[in-house]
Amino acid sequence: MASQGGAARGTARLDAGDKLLLSLSVPKNSVHPNMAKLFIGLMVTREGQAVLEKNDMRSSYLVDGTLMSKYVKANKLKLQDPRELNEVFQKEDTSLEEELTKILLK
Repeated sequence: MASQGGAARGTARLDAGDKLLLSLSVPKNSVHPNMAKLFIGLMVTREGQAVLEKNDMRSSYLVDGTLMSKYVKANKLKLQDPRELNEVFQKEDTSLEEELTKILLK
């Protein structure tokens, strides 16, 4: 989809054991950025999470009523506050990007 100029791109990656993460993003050069944002908005609703639960047996603990949300509450798990995490990603620090660019251009 991305190679054909698709609007949204989901990336699944394995990280530390069997944990599977799903992230959605809107590329800067997206042909339909508003549609991609609407899709992402849908995926963070209870209805969007129900589709993930049904087809992929996973969901977000951040959406009330999901399997993961119920699990986190039932087991009284303490997880990182997403607002705190968002602050880290929203910083205008470009040092990592610059370092990776230097490596790739060698």
